[in-house]
Amino acid sequence: MTGFVQVLLSGLVDGCVCALIALGMSIVYSISRIINLAQGGFVVLAALTAVSRQQHLQLAPLLSSRSLAPDTIAHCPKSVCSTRFGGWMTPPSRR
Repeated sequence: MTGFVQVLLSGLVDGCVCALIALGMSIVYSISRIINLAQGGFVVLAALTAVSRQQHLQLAPLLSSRSLAPDTIAHCPKSVCSTRFGGWMTPPSRR
């Protein structure tokens, strides 16, 4: 019975990840009317980085994926994010 529950939960998690990727792609397309194929590459890069961190640091899968978010935000150059994304990273007083 535990094997069935594990397969069921694994399928639900995989389905939710695919749904989030599809939601992100549809939001980008609906706003810009451009199909952004690079988004799939970033998803693969994040997945491979999480797996390598998990194996290298001996972390639980949830901890290794949660540690990616601050790195992703920190490595986004301020000049690129502030000009490319409509200034959402600049404070309201400077807009």
